[in-house]
Amino acid sequence: MKKGLLNNKICKMMALVMAAVMVSLSIPNYTVKAETTTYEVGDYKGDKEEADWSAPTKEGMVFAGWYTDDTYTTVYTETTGSAYAKFVDAKVLTEHNQLRTGTTKQSDTTDIRFITTVKDLKLSCAGFDVNVAHNPERDFELKEITAYSSILVDGEIQPLSAAEVTGTEESTYFILHSITGIPNAVFNSTITVEPYWITLDGTKVTGQSRTFTINRVLDNLEPEMTVLDNGKTWSYAAEKIYN
Repeated sequence: MKKGLLNNKICKMMALVMAAVMVSLSIPNYTVKAETTTYEVGDYKGDKEEADWSAPTKEGMVFAGWYTDDTYTTVYTETTGSAYAKFVDAKVLTEHNQLRTGTTKQSDTTDIRFITTVKDLKLSCAGFDVNVAHNPERDFELKEITAYSSILVDGEIQPLSAAEVTGTEESTYFILHSITGIPNAVFNSTITVEPYWITLDGTKVTGQSRTFTINRVLDNLEPEMTVLDNGKTWSYAAEKIYN
């Protein structure tokens, strides 16, 4: 047998062996699923009073409820045991606001509308905790059980969506509340607003607080509050989602 033919046969045999090895080592296709983790609910609830319940934290996210399954279908209401924690983008639970159109430093009174958003309607309620550092100091809890899918600006045909306000597609519905008839004497007082929601299992979750004064807003010294144009009329002409 010629040397060249022998080499060809050896090469073919090696190729067949390598192919068999490659088949035996082939990696099957797997479906990659997002990581989900259960938590010990007792670490956050346990025998504590409901007002003292806490929630797990996650970088850039905010807690949105306890569930028995990783599809967040069935609410987990026990105070101990293992459960799945639902999280959403922290931008969803942020506060934005707007002064009544035409307000000046010389106005006798003004109104402030507070705005936050929610991803879905799997909540008991949402709202704002407001502190006005004036003499006497006053605290308000502005609780809402109505959400809106959109709001109109100056009667424009195309409504503004919640995602456009917060910058995250996870914002779906608006939560709105107002304080009206705020006297001029308060215009230079520090106002602190903290948005919150209460999950279906009863946990109160707060977002990042915002501190400002009305006069600083009028002087355009609160740039983070300019998302909502104070020169426009924002109406409640929106779809009511639930009561």
